Amino acid sequence: MPVARASSHSATSLVRSEFPEGPLEDYRVTFRLLRQLLGEVLSPFELLVSDYLALKFSAESPIRPGALSGCLGISPAATTELIDRLESRGFLQRERDPQDRRASRIALTLSGRKMLSEAKTAYSQFLVSVQQEMDPRDLAALERGARGLHEVLSHRTKEGSL
Repeated sequence: MPVARASSHSATSLVRSEFPEGPLEDYRVTFRLLRQLLGEVLSPFELLVSDYLALKFSAESPIRPGALSGCLGISPAATTELIDRLESRGFLQRERDPQDRRASRIALTLSGRKMLSEAKTAYSQFLVSVQQEMDPRDLAALERGARGLHEVLSHRTKEGSL
C-alpha cells in the first residue's frame, strides 16, 4: 500500500497515500524516512550516511574523488568536505593515482576499515530487522519495483533526458 505524510508533515508519521503524484512520491517520502533512521543507526559512530557510504565505496580499492562524488550523488565541493572530514578522523587518506600523477585517489586506512566494520554491522542488522518485519510479498514487490525504477532512471540518465 502506498504511504504519505500525515497532516503534521512529519516523515515519521506516514499514512495511506493521498499524493496526487502517486507511488514515486510515496517512495521518496519513505526513502527519506529510511535515510533518517539509518542516520540514527550510524550516529553512535559519529558518521553520516554519506560518510558510511564513502568508507564502503573506498573499501575495495582506492577511488577517485570524482567517482566517489558520482557514487554518492553529491557535488564535488561536498565530496571534498566529506573527504576532509573523514581524513581528519584518520579513516581515509589521499594518495597519488599511479596511472595519472595529476590525479589523486582516496584510500581507506586501517582505522577506517575498523570503523567501517563496526558501522557495517549496525547498519546491516538494522536493514535485516526491517526486512524481517515486512511481509515477504511486500518485500518481493519492493525489490521488483526498485529494479524497474532503477532501469527507467538509468536509461534516462544515459539518454540525458528528464
